[in-house]
Amino acid sequence: MSDIRKYGKTILKKINFSNVTQKITSAGYASLSKENLLTDEEVHDYTHEFVELFSSLLEDSRALSGETFNALKHLMATVNAKIQMRGGSTESFLQLMHFIQYTFMDEIVDDENEKNDRELLFLLKFFNNLVMEAFRLYQKEREDALKAQKEEFLAVSTPITEIWDGVLSLPVIGTLDSGRAMDLMEKLLERIELRRSKVIILDLTGVSTIDTQVMHHLIQVIRATALMGATAVLTGIRPSIARSLANLNINLDEIQTKSTLSEGLKEAFRILGIKVEKN
Repeated sequence: MSDIRKYGKTILKKINFSNVTQKITSAGYASLSKENLLTDEEVHDYTHEFVELFSSLLEDSRALSGETFNALKHLMATVNAKIQMRGGSTESFLQLMHFIQYTFMDEIVDDENEKNDRELLFLLKFFNNLVMEAFRLYQKEREDALKAQKEEFLAVSTPITEIWDGVLSLPVIGTLDSGRAMDLMEKLLERIELRRSKVIILDLTGVSTIDTQVMHHLIQVIRATALMGATAVLTGIRPSIARSLANLNINLDEIQTKSTLSEGLKEAFRILGIKVEKN
């Protein structure tokens, strides 16, 4: 994009920015506002901000790699995100960018007394670059948002609770893949160290199906808790899960199992040497 140093100020002189702003705003009202993808106020504000930032870039070539160009990328990524959120498509955003590009190019083509091939090529390259950068930024923000949602889900779906002094309960809900198993193990070991827990009850009541990989992850968790000096008790193994484990030929002799969480708590009391008597 070093061409901006050659053609920026030349293009700046040829473009009627007031005319460009009016055309883009009117087109935005007619399409984006009409389809409820952007409000009239957003179309007005985004158009004026875009034209202002673009004119600043043409005036000062050093701005291309600085805050002004970054602001322009963020602006277009924001517009794209809002269009997508409100039911629009990538095509809607591209149509908007193409219209903006052609509007600026028309301003140069109207100047019939001068050769403008290089200026037009510059604008074409500039807008292509801007669209690519805006999409990269939009994609990164989407990936960051999805990552944050996944982390939030893992935190919510791994509710480690101290149900008695020295006893932690961890209900396993849904699918247990490698990533979630590692997260579960890390959080569990941290709680064992923090609370000096002696018994961990892993409840499988919320697990609908189980396979070799899932059971392997659970065995890893159980062995890790043993290394921390705690005893793990596996509860909530329903008949369907028991049949699956039998078919998988997984040896559970080294693992303490109980049918229900209540039975698991009784086992925890036994391990801790606590006697509970009925009044």
